[in-house]
Amino acid sequence: MVEQEVVRRIRVLAEAGWGHKRIAREVGVARNTVRRYLRAGSAADKQVRPKARRLTGEEQQRAVELWNGAAEGNAVVVKALLAQEGVEASVRTVQRAVEERRRQVHAAQVATVRFETKPGQQMQVDFGEKKVLLGGQLVKVFLLVAVLSFSRRLFVRAFLNQRGDDWREG
Repeated sequence: MVEQEVVRRIRVLAEAGWGHKRIAREVGVARNTVRRYLRAGSAADKQVRPKARRLTGEEQQRAVELWNGAAEGNAVVVKALLAQEGVEASVRTVQRAVEERRRQVHAAQVATVRFETKPGQQMQVDFGEKKVLLGGQLVKVFLLVAVLSFSRRLFVRAFLNQRGDDWREG
């Protein structure tokens, strides 16, 4: 929105015969803005913003129900379904209404469950590599990392090669 003083200045310059581009440069707004305010005439004097819309408790609950059900997690669809029921709200308002439920669903999706095993049943082995300074030279060292799945005990051993014989030795 442009301040009233700028709108008045646009009109004065237009009445003086200035072109849209020249007015835009002078006032510091876009050409299309100048054009829009000149076309609007006196209607541009009253700039009305729509009032913020908040959903009632019932409407919020209905939005969450729709989000869980028919809308399948899509706030734009929830907005359309609410509009069919006579409830007018922006997409952002609907997003705020279902935000807590959306976070709960997301947390449940990313939650991990620890994989339990019996003692001695499983071990995870992996190789890693690191460049270290040995005797003044930069040498690539391979690290064998083994983790027992039951106790989470860690075993690490360094090698100069990454061969099957090396990790069997570890």
